[in-house]
Amino acid sequence: MLRNRLQRLGLVVAIGMGVSASVAGCSGAEEARPPTSSEAPADRSAEAETASGMLGDWGVLGYDADPVSNTNELLKYTDIVATGVLATIEQGEFAYADGPFRPVIARLDRVEVVQGKLAEGSDGSLYVALIAPAGAEAVARTLPIGTPVALYGRAISTETRDGVVRGIPEGQTLYGSVHPVGLVFQFQTADGPVLIWPEAAGTSVGQVLADVMPGADLKIDYDEDSYLGAVK
Repeated sequence: MLRNRLQRLGLVVAIGMGVSASVAGCSGAEEARPPTSSEAPADRSAEAETASGMLGDWGVLGYDADPVSNTNELLKYTDIVATGVLATIEQGEFAYADGPFRPVIARLDRVEVVQGKLAEGSDGSLYVALIAPAGAEAVARTLPIGTPVALYGRAISTETRDGVVRGIPEGQTLYGSVHPVGLVFQFQTADGPVLIWPEAAGTSVGQVLADVMPGADLKIDYDEDSYLGAVK
């Protein structure tokens, strides 16, 4: 049931790439309204860290998706490639006849467009749906405000906005990652930078967002239970 909603919302957008999601629960968090800021986590060693170890339990069990070795493979599905910094984490809500769906919505500020363009009428921020059934509070606990983010994103069709209750400003476009490796965060640890792909359950120690721009070969260490790691 959740997968049907994800597809209807456009959150599983790269259907041609063989993407499917396995998540815990089908409605996300209930009415939790998290704070829109958080303290940076304590310094952690980047050695042997996993995506789940650094981000905690967002309720995402994994993805079954075609592996991607170079970011250019994402471009034909992508409306925009951009970087930004995490500004807010909100609990969104979409109303449907079969019940509400509550994706976590991240607002990115200081957006720099690498490819494509912002949607007409954009306020300059990017609004990104995170697949995190555990809810916004779980995300806010481990994802500090100010975290650098890169997105290979696709706009969710305007038809799906009819059910929006909260989480997206009027007239703004909601984006979803085109593939599990299309959304990446850059953390800073005591040992240096580390990239984290939450939807792919993977990390790359020592790399920064500039290393995953269009044309880059991906060097991802997948968590032991990652679907992409199993098929790589």
